[in-house]
Amino acid sequence: MTFMVCNLAFAKFVVLDDVHFDKQHSAKNYKIVSVDNGIPTEIRLKAGNYGYTRMTVKQNKKLVYITDLLTEDNIHHMQRVQDQDSGRIFYLLSQFRHATAFGYDPVKGSWQEYINSKNYYTGYDKPHANLIVNKDNELELSFFVFGDGVPNHIYQFFWDNKANWFGYRDLGYYVFKDGKNHKV
Repeated sequence: MTFMVCNLAFAKFVVLDDVHFDKQHSAKNYKIVSVDNGIPTEIRLKAGNYGYTRMTVKQNKKLVYITDLLTEDNIHHMQRVQDQDSGRIFYLLSQFRHATAFGYDPVKGSWQEYINSKNYYTGYDKPHANLIVNKDNELELSFFVFGDGVPNHIYQFFWDNKANWFGYRDLGYYVFKDGKNHKV
C-alpha cells in the first residue's frame, strides 16, 4: 500500500528477516539463503582483509557480487526487507557509524549499493547510523548520538520505479521521548 506525503509516494516495507549480532552471534561468519526476486540467493558475511567485513553474494550458486564494508565497526543489525509495491528485496546493514542498503537490480541485471549513510548529512561528528524498517513499515535512516534529549536526524526512503532507485525525504531532527519521535 502506498501513502502520499507532500506529493511523494512512500511505500510500505515488510521485514522478511531480522538478525541482531553480538559477541555470541558474530556477523564475521554469517550466511542467509533465500529466494529473492525469483532467484536462489546466498549472502555471506565474513571477516575480510584488514579486519573489515566482506560481503559475498551468490545467485544460482554463482558468485555475482563482492564488497568489503569499509569500516572498522562491526555489523550489529541486518534486515532483509521487501517493498510491498514493487516486490523488490533489499538488504539493510547497520554498523555503529555506517549503514548501507544492497539489492539485486533486475533492470541492470546486477547487484547495487542503493543507500550509503556516508552520502547523507548528519549534523554530528561521528554519529551512530541506523537503517531500518520502522514500526510503521517505513524505511528510515537515522543518525544519533547517545544522550537524553539529543535530536536524531532522520531520512525516510521510498522506491521510485521510474528512476529505478530510492528517493528520500529529509525529515529533519527529532527527539526520542516517551517511546516516540517528536519533531524539534
